[in-house]
Amino acid sequence: MRVFVLKKKVLVRVLVFVLLLTGAAVYTKVAIGGDTQTFSSSGEGTAVCSVDTDKKEICLTFDTAFGEDQTEAILQVLKDKGVRATFAVMGAWGQENDELLRAIREEGHDIISHSMTHERYNEMEADAIARDAQAARSFLKLEAGTDTPFIRPPYGACSEEVYAALRKEGLIPVRWSIDSKDWKGEGAEAITKQVVSNCKPGAIVLFQNNVKDTPEALAAVIDQLKELGYSFTPLSEMAMQENYIVDINGIQRARETEDSLRSPDAKDAQTTKEGE
Repeated sequence: MRVFVLKKKVLVRVLVFVLLLTGAAVYTKVAIGGDTQTFSSSGEGTAVCSVDTDKKEICLTFDTAFGEDQTEAILQVLKDKGVRATFAVMGAWGQENDELLRAIREEGHDIISHSMTHERYNEMEADAIARDAQAARSFLKLEAGTDTPFIRPPYGACSEEVYAALRKEGLIPVRWSIDSKDWKGEGAEAITKQVVSNCKPGAIVLFQNNVKDTPEALAAVIDQLKELGYSFTPLSEMAMQENYIVDINGIQRARETEDSLRSPDAKDAQTTKEGE
C-alpha cells in the first residue's frame, strides 16, 4: 500500500507540473490598457506596443473616433509645439470629417487605420475582420492619400485570431505602451503625470481625440518631455514595416541575422571548420 500511495503522489505532481508548464508555454495574458491582449509565448501573436531604439524618441498617437471632438485643438497644440504625431483614424469618422482628415495629412502627421466601423475585432470572424480592415485601408488611401499597413484595433481588443486575420491581409497591428488615461476625466495634470512618469525611449503613447482635457495635457506633456531630452516621431518613421520581430512584451525589434544569433563558440567552431 505504501508503494502505491507514493507512486500516486508522484504521478499527481508530475501531471500538475506538465499542465502548468504547457499552459505557460502556450498562452500568456497581459493587460496593457483597454481590453486584455492574448498572445503566445513565442511573440507571434502580439501587436507592436513600443519600439526598441537607442534614440530618445517616442510616438504620440490619437485614437480618432466619434464623441466630443478635440481634433482641431490637438492639431493647434502640435502646430504650436512643432511636433508631428500619429492619428489612428476610424473610417466612418473620416467620412464625416473630411476637412479635419485633410488637415491632419497636410500638417505632416501620420494617419493609420482605426478600423472602418469601430467594432470589436475580437468578437468578429476572420473574414469580417478582413473586410472591415481593408475597407478602412482603402478609404484612407483614397481620401487621405496614405496607404498604411498599421492598424490599431478598436478598444485595443486583440487576440491571436485577430492578429492572424490582420497579418494575413498584410497589416501590422499596433497598440500602445503608455495609456494617457485621458478618458478617465481626471484632468490635465493627471494625464500629464501619467505620460511623463512612464515615458521610455520607443514608447507609443495613447490619447483620445474626444476628451476636453487632452489638448491642455498634450501641451504640458510635450514641454516636459522636451526638457527631458525626448523628441517626437510619427509611427511610420519610428516603427519598422519589415525585417522585424515583436517579443512577448510587444516590443518591436530589428530581426537579427542567423549569424548574429549564434553563440561565440558556435561561430568559432564554424570558422575553424571552414578554414580546414
